[in-house]
Amino acid sequence: MHKYSLIGLILSIFVSILYYGCFYSNQDSQEISEDIKNIPKQYESLQGTYKSVMGVMDPLSCYCFNGGYLTTQSGKEIPICFENSEVEIECDYLLIEGNYITKKIDHDSTNPCSAGEMTLFYVTSYECK
Repeated sequence: MHKYSLIGLILSIFVSILYYGCFYSNQDSQEISEDIKNIPKQYESLQGTYKSVMGVMDPLSCYCFNGGYLTTQSGKEIPICFENSEVEIECDYLLIEGNYITKKIDHDSTNPCSAGEMTLFYVTSYECK
């Protein structure tokens, strides 16, 4: 097998696994929504530059279908997830409101994502600046 063909095959398999994982993790959004409803709301406002990881191989993709990282003026990088999984952000600087949540992934042989947990900022509203 040619070296480039093997690399292409491996990359295709990895992307398929990542896509399935994102699809799989999005399937339990009803359960996540129920968990979020049970968390006392302590809304905060944050602002900073935004970098989306939607469709990119990134650990955040296992926890959130439509998310990215907000870098504050102090340089702190915060993983964020948008309440509306279909929203497309068309700007680089955001003012966001929401609250922090911790999402956990249990070990499951059908899920390509590793078990673990991540605290992220759950965005309920945003404004491009």
